[in-house]
Amino acid sequence: MWNYPIEALFRSLNPYGWPQLVITCSGIDYLGRENKYAYGCTYIPVVPGRHEKYVRMFGLVPNTWTKRFMAWLTGNFSDYIDAPKTLAEAEGRGVTKVKAEGLIKVVFQVTLRNLDKYGYY
Repeated sequence: MWNYPIEALFRSLNPYGWPQLVITCSGIDYLGRENKYAYGCTYIPVVPGRHEKYVRMFGLVPNTWTKRFMAWLTGNFSDYIDAPKTLAEAEGRGVTKVKAEGLIKVVFQVTLRNLDKYGYY
């Protein structure tokens, strides 16, 4: 279990888009190379209160067994070029081959302030 509080503060007079949490799980293989093993993203709730969300994690899979072997041999595993942007926008993800890697439970405690002052409530 990993329990680490993350605090984020968003300030804007013009809300654009929808806030997202993008998660990348990486680790070090037996040769000391850092590899990215799983990705996931979820929308951050914008309603005040405590929210529990489960983020489905997925990993990229090379198309053929020869590419898998070469990736293992060289340490150049499949990876997105700009992972946070690709995951958040979901553009171009439909053509990638992925496998399920598990779930991550994320607990959000959302507090809103001064929205009525700017006419958003």
